Amino acid sequence: MQDPKQWSLWYRQPAEKWVEALPIGNGKLGAMIFGNPAKEHIQLNEETIWAGPPVPVAGQEFQEAMKQAKMAWKNGEIQKAHTLIADALPERIYPRSYQTLGDIWIDQQLTGNTTDYKRTLSLNTGVCETTFTNNGVQYIRRAWASMADNVVVIHIAASKPGSISATIKLDRPGDFVTTYSASDDSLLMNGQAQHDGKHLGVKWEAQLRAINKNGTAQGEENHISVKNADEVCIILSASTDYNIDDPGWPRDTVLHGINSERIEIASAKSVEQLLSDHTAIHEESFSRVGLSFGNDEKQQHPTDERLEAVQNGAEDLDLIALHFHYGRYLLLCSSHNSLLPANLQGIWQDKLVAQWNSDFHININIQMNYWMAEVVGLGDCHDAFLRMTEHLVPDGRRTAKEVYGCRGFAAHHTTDAWFFTSPFGNPQFGMWPHGAAWCTSHFMEHYRFTQDQDFLKDRALPILKEAALFYLDYMEKDEKGQLVCGLDSSPENRYKMTDGSEGSLAMGCTMSQQLVVDVFSNLLEAADVLDYNDGVITEVRDALPHVARTELTPDGRIAEWPWPMDDALPGHRHISHLYELHPAGRISPQQTPELAGGARKTLEDRLAHGGGHTGWSLGWLINFYARLHDGDETYNMIMRLLREKTLKNLFDIHPPFQIDGNLGAPAGVAEMLIQSHGNEIILLPALPSTIPNGEIFSFRARGGFEISFSWADGKLTSATVLSKHGNTCTIRTGTSQTLSLKHASNTEAAPFSAIAFETQPNTTYELQT
Repeated sequence: MQDPKQWSLWYRQPAEKWVEALPIGNGKLGAMIFGNPAKEHIQLNEETIWAGPPVPVAGQEFQEAMKQAKMAWKNGEIQKAHTLIADALPERIYPRSYQTLGDIWIDQQLTGNTTDYKRTLSLNTGVCETTFTNNGVQYIRRAWASMADNVVVIHIAASKPGSISATIKLDRPGDFVTTYSASDDSLLMNGQAQHDGKHLGVKWEAQLRAINKNGTAQGEENHISVKNADEVCIILSASTDYNIDDPGWPRDTVLHGINSERIEIASAKSVEQLLSDHTAIHEESFSRVGLSFGNDEKQQHPTDERLEAVQNGAEDLDLIALHFHYGRYLLLCSSHNSLLPANLQGIWQDKLVAQWNSDFHININIQMNYWMAEVVGLGDCHDAFLRMTEHLVPDGRRTAKEVYGCRGFAAHHTTDAWFFTSPFGNPQFGMWPHGAAWCTSHFMEHYRFTQDQDFLKDRALPILKEAALFYLDYMEKDEKGQLVCGLDSSPENRYKMTDGSEGSLAMGCTMSQQLVVDVFSNLLEAADVLDYNDGVITEVRDALPHVARTELTPDGRIAEWPWPMDDALPGHRHISHLYELHPAGRISPQQTPELAGGARKTLEDRLAHGGGHTGWSLGWLINFYARLHDGDETYNMIMRLLREKTLKNLFDIHPPFQIDGNLGAPAGVAEMLIQSHGNEIILLPALPSTIPNGEIFSFRARGGFEISFSWADGKLTSATVLSKHGNTCTIRTGTSQTLSLKHASNTEAAPFSAIAFETQPNTTYELQT
């Protein structure tokens, strides 16, 4: 296995723009490091700086419009149904955005030539380092967002004493009250998130302290001047009055006291201690799993040059591995011990008005952010998303009751830090009450990997019941006697009717039905594990057989709509009607070959019409093809992502930058190498012919297992299974190799190159081929 400490991004020049800067983060604080020698720019974020209400709210008037629209629909008045829904939907509120905290500017007042420049981001340590030589003096600038002390640290050192002179400024694009020197070594900035006096959101404060070794420091109106220092350590803390338990009521807290205490604690430590305390936490999380494709000779070249070569047609397997580890790094830095989950940009966003408000899109994007969390050992990062879903329940109950007259809870295509759940906008994207249901699937996934029955009982079962209650009331029987959802849509897509007009609403859209099956099945699985039963469980057991299921079109594709029709947008970025292929795993080549074939035809048709034109859509395509056990097509989608939708700093673009492609693609790479969703573990289910050699260690599998293995010339060479909980392990290869269990007499090779064996808790088993 390659030394994991070698995973890094590096460059021979500073960033010229924000999407070339390098990200650091600790879940709560984030920063983008530009690395300019003379005038360093560090853009800052704090996860809860959001502009505020009002939020979209629909009520009982919408319920009446829905009744009329359904009646019109059943009478064949399709456009009237659309008009009724469109007129009843609240308007989209924009801007009402997640916002930048501000910027640190460090003007080092350099003169003369600068040489030997290098800018590096270590994924293992979470430290960004800039080194250069100016006038014979070597400078080293290191920055990290401390996971131990919840501060951003920037340390500047020089090879020659007294060589550091700098002006340090704290600033923001707008909407801040004041910036001033609180003392000779400190700056303070505060304000309230808003948009030109509207949508007043959280109140926030940032404090900065510059600690110089030798030399002098003097505070002036809005900056600190350091002269002739040997070293400078800048420490920044930021906090807000955001109250996650009740966002409408801010925390009654003194932000200045919180920040002052953090800075005092951090300032009492040496730089070495600050760094070691941080890296101990970061490295423990990052090093939980490993992956290598045995092809690392290109690491001697800068990351942007390697990417450019790939975008010009070169192959670079190690760049794929680096992109995988970068995704793990971004998930860790945006979700470690955080209050809120990663939004559309993670936590890194440099504007007061972000695209799409940088919100939580719950019709694919935020779910994609967390697909890999469990398998790559970052289940603790998953919790931020799970808690957000739980916080949707109160308003989601109101929406279910007032908007639809249903029990349970519902949420639509997006939400944000204020946890609203209402429909809004236009029917194509706004009339989709399934966001909450999709989010609840992650609770069962967390249980399947961890086997934590307390979590299953206390958190998963209750929220699954809430989602199931909504569907029990929301569905109605169609002319065939099947239970169907609607009127609603297939996320953000449209169809074309025989008269040439277009629509987006229908009764029984395929993804809607798939989500019902998923929620009901997940709830029954949880109830069976817990030996739990009540009236809701009984209702669900009775209803599930009558729910309309996935069907094929006459030409063999998965039907997106409840009747054959032409797609208005045949290359659409959303491929929601393949939800049962991925992530739900209810379509597979082994168990449902006809539907798997339909899924393949669906993907081929989408791609033939220009599909995969956004970064996150390519991330989903990687996962789809891996689930179809098509390694070469999986590889093609990975390469498309790198070649078409990846920036110099390896950020994914929609465009613009969205983090979901960065986080969704690694989930697909993991699916390419190990799958465990079908009551069995498959090793190398979708290995591309272009990746003949490699190894992974400690990837997680459902059932509470950790898997390590290596392969050469496309064949498995060794494998170990660590059983955490003593469950039965069923395992096979996707390479048609026969497996046997070393030193075990109770197991022998079985059909389909599979074995099943009983395990003991916390015991490692070695497999042989």
